[in-house]
Amino acid sequence: MPAQSLPIFNVDLKQLRIFKTIVECGGFTLAQIVLNTSTSAISVQISALEDRLGARLCERGRKGFRLTEQGQIVYDEIQQIFAELHDFQSKVDFRQRPLSGELRLAIVDNIITNPEVELSKVISSFRQLGEDITIRLDIQAPVELEQTVLSGRYDLGIGSFYQSSPSLNYDPLFFEEQSLYCGYTHPLFQKESFDVKDKDLEGMDYIVRGYMAKMEKEKLPQCRQAAVSYHVEGVAILILSGDLIGYLPTHFAERWVSRNEMKPLLFDTHSYTSQFSLISPARQHDRPLVREFKRLLGNPAKK
Repeated sequence: MPAQSLPIFNVDLKQLRIFKTIVECGGFTLAQIVLNTSTSAISVQISALEDRLGARLCERGRKGFRLTEQGQIVYDEIQQIFAELHDFQSKVDFRQRPLSGELRLAIVDNIITNPEVELSKVISSFRQLGEDITIRLDIQAPVELEQTVLSGRYDLGIGSFYQSSPSLNYDPLFFEEQSLYCGYTHPLFQKESFDVKDKDLEGMDYIVRGYMAKMEKEKLPQCRQAAVSYHVEGVAILILSGDLIGYLPTHFAERWVSRNEMKPLLFDTHSYTSQFSLISPARQHDRPLVREFKRLLGNPAKK
C-alpha cells in the first residue's frame, strides 16, 4: 500500500516557527531566550515535529547544533512558506488600520558614517507610522545579504553588489567613494603624498575585501594578496596592524586620517566609486510595511 502524503495542515505552524528560530539562532541556547521558553519545552516541540515529518531534523547535544540533510530541506521550505504567508496576508487584509508588524532589514557594515544616507532618520520616521511596528536590523556581508533576502528571511537589503540575481530587484540609492590606505607604521606613510608612485606598490601586501576580490585585484595587480576580510572594520584593523594596504570607504577612514593614523595612497588614480542599492525579491508583492519603508528611503522606483 503506497504511503500517504502528509497534509500540510497536520504540521503545526507553531512548530515550524520554533524550528526556524532555532536554526537562525544557531541552536537551542539562544533560541530559548528569543522564544522566552525552556530548552526542554523546545526539545518537546522539535521531537513532535520530527515525529510528524518522519525524519530527524537536527543533531543536538554535547557536540553542538547541526542540521541534518532533511533538516536543511525543511528549513529552506519553511523560508518559502513564511515569505508566501507574508505576501498572502498583505493581499487579503482589506481592513484600514495603522501599519503594524515586523520589517526585516539587512545592511552592510559601517554605512552609518556615510553622509549620503540617513538611515537612522528614515527609521525614526518609519516607526511613527504605527505604534505596533517593530524592526529587525542585521549587519551582513553583501553575498550573505542577497541570500537572506532571496530566502525570505529578510524583506530588504542595502549594500553594494557587483553581480546581480534575476530573482532580486536592485534599486539605486547612493554612491560611496573607496580609497586605498596604509597605516602610520607602513613604509609608505612617511612619504609625501605627491612622492608616492604606482611603482612604489610593487610587491606590497594588501587586504582584499572578499566580495570585491576581482575588482581590487585588477586595481592592484603588482601587489600580493596577504589578507582577506568581508567586513570594513576588519580591513581597518588589518591596515592599522602595520605593513598591509587596503581599500576603505573614505567617510569611514576619515577618523583615522584626521588623527594621522592612516593615509590615502594614490587618490587620483586608485580611488573608485561604488553604487549602493536597495534589494528586494523580484516578482513578489510588497507588504504595506515594506512599501512604506521604501517610500521613506527615497527609492526612486517607488515614489
